[in-house]
Amino acid sequence: KHIDWDTIQTIVEFWPGLWWFTTYILDHCRTDATLTCFEINKKDFWAGLDSIQDDRLIIHYTSCEYIRQFIHDNSVDLIISTIPLSLIGKETSLSIIKESHRTLKTWGIFVTGQYVSFCKPLLQQVFWSVDHTRHLHNIPPLQIMKAVKTKEIDNR
Repeated sequence: KHIDWDTIQTIVEFWPGLWWFTTYILDHCRTDATLTCFEINKKDFWAGLDSIQDDRLIIHYTSCEYIRQFIHDNSVDLIISTIPLSLIGKETSLSIIKESHRTLKTWGIFVTGQYVSFCKPLLQQVFWSVDHTRHLHNIPPLQIMKAVKTKEIDNR
């Protein structure tokens, strides 16, 4: 419900993992959209991602910390992240959020699903607009945070 698929053209996914959400995105996005995924777990997930046959999909088998090596600043409409940020630590998480902000267009959206609200204060350090909801149908409940890039430099 956080995404208007008709207006989104450039999408980035962090940690596609078992790639079920990757296929969901491809099923719902525009035919002229692009989806760029960043995945580092070679052993478990590469074969599944490589099996997806869709010209809109670009896969980088590297950490999303390096997004700006592959994606231009101010060029992304939507970033979807399911990285468990609380497990990778504050410094790395904040770096990923800052790099993401730089690649987003003005009014671009960063959406993350987390099981704890660890990253909300980190998002608030970078983005002015951060909404936080809970998806109670998940066990445990999923914390969904949506941050919007409202201007070029949001940093407080």
